[in-house]
Amino acid sequence: MIATGRINDMVFAESVLENGHADYVHMVRALHADPEILVKSQRGQMEDVCMCIACNKCTEGLGAQLPIICTVNPSAGVRKKW
Repeated sequence: MIATGRINDMVFAESVLENGHADYVHMVRALHADPEILVKSQRGQMEDVCMCIACNKCTEGLGAQLPIICTVNPSAGVRKKW
């Protein structure tokens, strides 16, 4: 069972798992907002997480296969040059 929909807080995600409400949590929008959310959580740096504000800007171009745009993370959807 996968829980999804507005799970953008690691504390809430953990409670969903710990209480047996799901086996996995789906946090795509949270990862767009801050790709380092898991690392920061493990390090206890939750105050440094750039939180998703659920504006849904990232979902606007899905049907048209447009690049992802994130209001709180302008680098989301932009390929890095190596």
